[in-house]
Amino acid sequence: MPLDTSGVYVGTVDDQPYEWETTYYLDFQIFSSLKSIEKLFNRPADIDELKQQAQYYHYYLDHLFYSIRQISSRFVINGKDNDNDNMKKRKEQNRTNYQFSDSAFPVLSSKQAGNTIEHLDEHNAKVIIKNRGVGGFNFIDKTSNQKLISALTERRNQHPYILDLINCKVYIQRNEKEISIDLKSLQKELTLLQKNVSSFQEYLQDFI
Repeated sequence: MPLDTSGVYVGTVDDQPYEWETTYYLDFQIFSSLKSIEKLFNRPADIDELKQQAQYYHYYLDHLFYSIRQISSRFVINGKDNDNDNMKKRKEQNRTNYQFSDSAFPVLSSKQAGNTIEHLDEHNAKVIIKNRGVGGFNFIDKTSNQKLISALTERRNQHPYILDLINCKVYIQRNEKEISIDLKSLQKELTLLQKNVSSFQEYLQDFI
């Protein structure tokens, strides 16, 4: 399903979306993701109360994972796509157009980050019932006391959603599996993909 001279996918009659649409939304979601990471790494100094800090971090982390889900959905081929030839071809062409591969973008290729928001409530409930945990969101930064840090890092099965700003990681407990997402690595992947999208966007200008 290659790109033709008018800038559209060449596929079935029912599936000819403009490449410009894909490029625009990828560019928007990448920008949103990078902006969210920037906000997480650079919290305003005038937010002093614990509740305000937690809400600040929680807002931008959720927004980051939402945007990541939108980006990954353009590239990651899942089981359902194998039963939908048009969708599979679209994603395969996206991977070619924007130079996307699992090896170059391991974090973005994983469903773990995107699925965090979608299934958080159900995993919280399991944690609360099985491990007598409180569920929900927690964060660690340079102002956190050692007891809190120890409680969150040593008993992760009781805390399913932790932002660790000291090590720039997010820890997610999903069933019995511990997942770690490196925000610095994610930031590098997003920056690289942003360059790829911009390059393809410049190419499309010739067809508009």
